Amino acid sequence: MKKIALALSTLLLFAVSCKLDVKSEKLLSRPDVKTTDAGYPLISGRYDSVDTEYILVYRQEVIADVAGDPENIGIIFPKGFDKNNKTYTFEDKHFVVKDSDYQYFCRVYEGPKYGYFKTDVSNVIKATEGRSSSTDITVNVSGNFIYDSDTKVFDYSGTLACTYNDAFYGTNPKYAIALKNENDVQSFILPDSPFSITSLVPVSFLDTELQLLGVTAIIRQYQDNDPDKPLQYVYWSPLSTVTLEDPNSVTYPENKFSITTQSGDTGFDFSK
Repeated sequence: MKKIALALSTLLLFAVSCKLDVKSEKLLSRPDVKTTDAGYPLISGRYDSVDTEYILVYRQEVIADVAGDPENIGIIFPKGFDKNNKTYTFEDKHFVVKDSDYQYFCRVYEGPKYGYFKTDVSNVIKATEGRSSSTDITVNVSGNFIYDSDTKVFDYSGTLACTYNDAFYGTNPKYAIALKNENDVQSFILPDSPFSITSLVPVSFLDTELQLLGVTAIIRQYQDNDPDKPLQYVYWSPLSTVTLEDPNSVTYPENKFSITTQSGDTGFDFSK
């Protein structure tokens, strides 16, 4: 089967949880949003904790004063910046549509001990620059993802393409699949196809029901644009839906499947 043309030597995993109601207490202050000289929305704010590991950024398109569903659009990694600064910025310049209205909010992740803290929603702002339509910022999917439940191997029968192209994106886009279990949603950069799904996901995703939500294009921005330096930003395109199939005629309603693992019987105690 045709391989996904991705020059990828390592696998990266980014937490992109969709549970937006994890905190019931008072929201953090909303981020400031303004338009840059180039015409793109610029989100900025402060974080106070030294435990902050990353900041998730969400966008909502606003049409006739009604906000749409939140979209995961990126992550800010404070460790890629001056640790004494305690401020963050995120320029939404890769996947916005010109003359569209947007509002934003963030979720600050302070590690497993403290969890997520959600900000209030920003003011509405117009992107005066961007792509001409939403089709220019989404992944065009032709074909289906194939999962062999016997061999635990994923493959792809078609092609993935995104028309977006800039200095960060280049001519060889990277793509990631979004997988959901009962506790979490994470994105995984796709290696060359076919690949073993057990080598891609963490242990928490094994022996549990998963749902393939779709595929997204991904941009990673490093300090000084040097991949050997700390990661500063991740940008995601809007999520495109895909169909999951099985070569053995197994059906996956709503793209739900399980990665079952096997283990041997309990042995006999031989300790001293």
